[in-house]
Amino acid sequence: MSYKILIADDEINIARHMEDYLNTLPDVEVAAVATDGKSAYEEAKRHRPEIIITDICMPEMTGLEFLQRLREDGLKAKILVISGYDEFDYVRQAMSYGVKEYLLKPFSPEELSEQVEKLVGELDQEKQLEQNLEFLKQRSDRSDKLISGYLLEDILGRKCRDISQIDQLQRQSFPFEAKAFCVCMARVNFYRQDSKWNFSFRDSLEEFTVLFDKKIFGSAIMFFTVPAGNDCFALVFANTVRNRGFREELVTGLNHLANSMKKYYGFLIYFAMGNICENWEKLPDSYEEALYVFKTLVLSDTSVYSYNDEQGRTEKPTDMSEEIRLIRDGILMNVKMGNEAEAKEQLELLLKKYVMLPSQKSDFMMISLAEMVYEINCFLEKKKYINSIGDQKNLNSFYNDINSRIQFGNYMEIRALLEQYISECSRLVAMYLSKNRTDKLSEQLKYIIQTNLDNEELNIDMVADMVNLRPNYVRQVFREKVGEGFVDYVVRHRMEKAVKLLSGTDLKVQEIAASCGYGNQQYFASSFKKAYGCTPTAYKKRCAEGKEERQWQFLKKPEK
Repeated sequence: MSYKILIADDEINIARHMEDYLNTLPDVEVAAVATDGKSAYEEAKRHRPEIIITDICMPEMTGLEFLQRLREDGLKAKILVISGYDEFDYVRQAMSYGVKEYLLKPFSPEELSEQVEKLVGELDQEKQLEQNLEFLKQRSDRSDKLISGYLLEDILGRKCRDISQIDQLQRQSFPFEAKAFCVCMARVNFYRQDSKWNFSFRDSLEEFTVLFDKKIFGSAIMFFTVPAGNDCFALVFANTVRNRGFREELVTGLNHLANSMKKYYGFLIYFAMGNICENWEKLPDSYEEALYVFKTLVLSDTSVYSYNDEQGRTEKPTDMSEEIRLIRDGILMNVKMGNEAEAKEQLELLLKKYVMLPSQKSDFMMISLAEMVYEINCFLEKKKYINSIGDQKNLNSFYNDINSRIQFGNYMEIRALLEQYISECSRLVAMYLSKNRTDKLSEQLKYIIQTNLDNEELNIDMVADMVNLRPNYVRQVFREKVGEGFVDYVVRHRMEKAVKLLSGTDLKVQEIAASCGYGNQQYFASSFKKAYGCTPTAYKKRCAEGKEERQWQFLKKPEK
């Protein structure tokens, strides 16, 4: 199945190039191309594409207005916004409409392909989620009385102690004759700050449950969910075949589930298991054991914790290394992207976690911070983001001070120093990334000029409009990267083109003037004489007589 794409861009040439390129990619097809926001809105209603690629600035209706109309009408699609550098404030506004992906002009086909493939991956994942939802619906239909009647809550709360208290219809919703049972408490830490899931609502818990692969626990093991708070729930397991090996199968399945959640959805999930019981009447005991483990849990890099039969206490881990590792990874990722504010937020969270550690873990805190600073330094050196001796000395000074303060400084000193260090590193990364963008822009500007030398209307405003940037910014980047003013560059290349045509073709001077972007022959002659010291006619005549060299040097202006 191919996903439909709608392209909305008022620059029709760019839109058609994107259309041709995207139609070569697997799993997608361009359903429509629109050159203004109003037409894009109509095409979106007609084709209902799964992916929309839209520019910010368009006639009739802007890209932001277009996105707002889509949101108001409930038209759902993955959105990729494309914009110029001076439109980033608009991109931020677009994010309020649910937009997560954007590309800054100019961009390469590879960059476009990478973003589209990312959106296709999200669509594939959502499609799988819909299939899981359908599976859950079918399962819920079969056990409607269990869900609507809160049967398991009554059992776990010791409100239902005998099978005679359960009517015949409810008995069909739970395998009371299973060989073994177990209750497991689960807590989910949403590091993506996803507020969608609130497990105190049954509908939300059911939606979350479909993320579980039905094959994780095998066909012999059935599981049911019970709400237990905003981010907690209980899993009730029933082994319908045998008791032997039941615990091992549960531990294996729960670890598999925890790893899948972290890998594919970014959630950290922990489980606290009660003891195995051989009849359903003992489920409240298993529940209370799981709840005891759950309440006394100290998280580590382990996902599954179980009740100790002999000592009646939790197998307690000794640290929060998994949480700390994830936060550290977040700091490193944001520094590598030049996101100073986000990196500092993660740093504050990391230091709060460190403060919660017992005093005997102070060595771990020092080693962990030192390793993080070392990894950042290695990254900057490997990527060659440090381009001056001054920057290198500055970072070395930070590095030495941090290592010294980690051993002997207090919390406030370490935080202040690390914030300064992260600010400096993020600045270097952001500056390097910005430089790469201007390098690409300067090459694009030179290409536009070379392919439009015959256009009499070629000027800074025209070129800036083609790349969707402000003229002053284009002028500044051009002079900085090319080392020459825009007008001087255009005139020089027009004159060099004129020399080649005068010496190598039989075209008339008027025709050559037109091909070099001069509608006025006299103005062309004046510019040529100013550049080369003679008129085009004289130069052509001398070339015909063989008295002039074919390659002339452009007369540079004297240095002031």
